[in-house]
Formats: sequence, C-alpha cells, structure tokens
Amino acid sequence: LDLGKTEETHYLVMEYVRGPTLGAILLAAQRGGLKGLPEKPALGIALAVAEALDYVHHRRDELGRPLGIVHRDLTPANVVVSWDGAVKLIAFGIAKAATRVYETRTGVVKGTYGYIAPEGLRGGTVDLRADVFAIGILLYEMLVGTHPFDHSDEPNLVDRIVEARYKKPREVRPDLSPSLDRLISRCLAPHPEGRPASMRELI
Repeated sequence: LDLGKTEETHYLVMEYVRGPTLGAILLAAQRGGLKGLPEKPALGIALAVAEALDYVHHRRDELGRPLGIVHRDLTPANVVVSWDGAVKLIAFGIAKAATRVYETRTGVVKGTYGYIAPEGLRGGTVDLRADVFAIGILLYEMLVGTHPFDHSDEPNLVDRIVEARYKKPREVRPDLSPSLDRLISRCLAPHPEGRPASMRELI
C-alpha cells in the first residue's frame, strides 16, 4: 500500500488480513479427522487463487508489454482466508517477471520443495504453467486431505514429482467427481505441455 523511510529504515505498508492461512485450515481439518475440506469451500478458495493468478499472469507494463509474472511459490502458507471469506494470495517475494533486469544464479532452485513444478526442479524454463502445477497440488490437498506426492514408498521427493508418481485423487477419495479427478491430474502433468495453458482454463 505504501513505501516509506523513517530515519535510516525503509518500510513497506501492507494489507493486514485477519484470518488463517490455508495451511492452518488444512492442519485443523486434519486434526479434526477430516479428509480434506468440503468440496464447495475448497473450490471457492481454488477459484479465488486462480483468478488472482490469472490477473497477475496477464499484467502489462505502461507500454503494453506483457510482464510475464510467475508466482513460483504457491503453497498453503501463501494463501490467506480472511474471517469474512476473502481469499488473498501473498508472498510474491520470488515471483519472476520477464522484464527483470537481473536473473538468479544458474542452478539455484526458487520455491518451496513439494510445490515446485518439474521443469523448475530440472532447471528448465519456468512460465505460468508452473503456477498451474502448484494449484493442482493445492486442489489435491484441499479435496483429498494429503499432499499428492506423499503417497509413495519412493524416498526421493524430487523424483516423485518429476516423474508424476502419485495416486490419482479418486484412488484416495473415491467419492470425488471424475471431472475434478481429471482436472487435478491435468494440472499435475509432469510436462508443461500436458497442463492447462493458463488459469483461465481452470476458471
């Protein structure tokens, strides 16, 4: 909301959101013996996050050039649900924009392990479909109650993600609709080409 300086200290003024993170909500549901969240609120949260990301992904600068912003750290800890029902996407600290004048060191992986898209783990080019992958994980966690890549005996988390080794949502939660099962599976495709091309396809 604002940027200022007091003596030698710079500060940012940001919105204060009264409410828990999605991570806290999922943890409370787990402790209450629930397998995920009810479908309606889960899809409402996912829709709000997808709309926020769609807005960010399609932002342009003052000359009309696409900014090419990718969040790259979409996790339950970075989604806040206010007590009045508003859903806020936070933590754009490592977001990548195509117009940045600098780049991170080669080989440095940015994001939270378990939510980084396979191409990011491989050191490849990351675009908005990396956020599509991450929202697929959020949908899985909200609707199934666990992280998709926790259902394997394979010890290496990175290998599980890169090779898309996980149980389909309906294998864990049989009452889930086939259409949601297909949507989540498309989002979790190991290669960007297999995922929805943008958040607008999810909305």
